[in-house]
Amino acid sequence: RVKAIGRLAATMIGIVCCGAAVVLSLLWQWLDRQLYLLFIIIILQGAGGAALQIGITTSVGIMFMGNNEAAFANYKMWQSVGSAVTFIYSTFLCMYIKLYIMLTVIVVGTVCVLVLEVIYKRQKTR
Repeated sequence: RVKAIGRLAATMIGIVCCGAAVVLSLLWQWLDRQLYLLFIIIILQGAGGAALQIGITTSVGIMFMGNNEAAFANYKMWQSVGSAVTFIYSTFLCMYIKLYIMLTVIVVGTVCVLVLEVIYKRQKTR
């Protein structure tokens, strides 16, 4: 429940899980490609994706209270653009490059989430 832990905490849990999955994927080759590690990567990615979905959806719903339809449409549009771009470059890049791109997006997204949270808190106190 987001009420119990907060939307920023839910988002951060998702970011940490997804980041850990990407880092573990990068290290998998040097860890003798153990099968159990593959299952850990899958669990981390699934848990992280679920937590991110909850945290981001809650944030969009709260921050754009008066304009929910446009906010969620914009959110889903950019989510689809990201999927399309990933699909387009997926055949041209090797797995490690794609993992580094994913890690970069996670870091940039984390910074953006933190900046957005600071801006929202400042506007809320006014």
